[in-house]
Amino acid sequence: MSNWGNNFIIGLITPPMIENISFGTYIFFASFCLIALVWVWFFIPETNGRTLEQMDFVFKDNQSNEERARRSAIEVAMVNGAAQYLPEALHHHSSMHKGSV
Repeated sequence: MSNWGNNFIIGLITPPMIENISFGTYIFFASFCLIALVWVWFFIPETNGRTLEQMDFVFKDNQSNEERARRSAIEVAMVNGAAQYLPEALHHHSSMHKGSV
């Protein structure tokens, strides 16, 4: 949404800027591009070739650790639950095949 809003404002202010300061309009926008370049170069970390887990560390995000613990707990519960119902399911499955033959 902010991208659309920013583009709308740029579209509104550019024609009057060109009329009033002509070539200065290009210098104005070029200076903001230069400031953005400096900001990205010095303050935004490189992400090329890094995994999502490494990016969590770069941005100091620990949700992946919580997600990993939650997933592990769910897997343990599923394995324990499946082991509990496995013999009953096998017995039910084999009795169905005997009756149909």
